[in-house]
Amino acid sequence: MKDQQPWIYDYIFGPLQMAQCIVKHVDIKPALGVDLVGDLSDPQFQEELIRHGFKSIFFSNVLEHLSERGVDL
Repeated sequence: MKDQQPWIYDYIFGPLQMAQCIVKHVDIKPALGVDLVGDLSDPQFQEELIRHGFKSIFFSNVLEHLSERGVDL
């Protein structure tokens, strides 16, 4: 991911990792650099995310994929 989107690494993920934060990358399909694969609208995947106990979530490039207005994630 660092090679494909260096600005995201330089300004977001890199500083988080330097601060000892654990960064997990989520996508709907498996790919290089993706840690968790699932559909954010799937209740079972939502439960999986809850079990991880994340304290913060940063969404990027998600809104354009929502198919219904008013969907709560």
